[in-house]
Amino acid sequence: ASKSTGLSEMHLSYESGRYTNMAYIKLKRHHHHHQENESRRRLNDEEEDDDDPSKPKTKGYVCNKGTIAWDTKVKILSELNSFIDMHHLRQKFFKIDINNQGFNYGSFGMFHSFILWVVLRKTKPTVVIESGVAGGYTSWLISKATEEWNPLIVRIDPKLKGWDGMNLNPNASKMVNLRGDEYQDLTEVDWDALYAKHGLSRADKATTLFILDDHQDQVTRLSQIRQMGFQRVVVQSNFVPGVGDAFSLKDACDATGFVRRNFNSSTLKSVPIQPNRCTN
Repeated sequence: ASKSTGLSEMHLSYESGRYTNMAYIKLKRHHHHHQENESRRRLNDEEEDDDDPSKPKTKGYVCNKGTIAWDTKVKILSELNSFIDMHHLRQKFFKIDINNQGFNYGSFGMFHSFILWVVLRKTKPTVVIESGVAGGYTSWLISKATEEWNPLIVRIDPKLKGWDGMNLNPNASKMVNLRGDEYQDLTEVDWDALYAKHGLSRADKATTLFILDDHQDQVTRLSQIRQMGFQRVVVQSNFVPGVGDAFSLKDACDATGFVRRNFNSSTLKSVPIQPNRCTN
């Protein structure tokens, strides 16, 4: 996957799969030194020496798993009470039963929503860009999680449905809807012009958070976002190989921090699991 998507040009520092199928990623800036890039590419090909078991296995550069300063039990649970309050309000607002085994299981389950709430509260982005809005349930969570600092929220979706972002939203003036007839793919938006229009600068890209739930190739999306100068991304549907409707980070990277080279056999079928799209 790395050759055609540009994955080998990126450093993904992410936490994935401990609580949900969501991944939080911080992209490293592009390095212009060819020699440095080449050595980093080679890191991902280094294997443990069978003849010398004492030789440490070198972590791959591409799929390296990083650490998050606020990823502790105490700091995460500090947001639990505020999340529970929001969770009950959201169920009442949308008149639906949202739980981990019920409505929209997976990307909108209660536990998944809690981790997204924590990411928003701990990173405090100046801009939140949501690609893939659907009914607006995540948009509502974003608006509630960020009421204290009122960031610009940009919503992108080819369809216009669900919560309009205005009803019962005290920060509605800071919400931009690129939906329906106003739709533009995130690669088509003039982000510099949009930021300038709202009193922001290119420097604010460093504190922008993308939330991807658009069911597109996730590795391609990360490459596009990085090329536009952004660094922080939440991937909503980071499914294991053979599950989901788009190529995911777990399709690209194995659990040990290396590019995935093979896929386990399915327990339900006699054929190996394959990703939904693999560009090799």
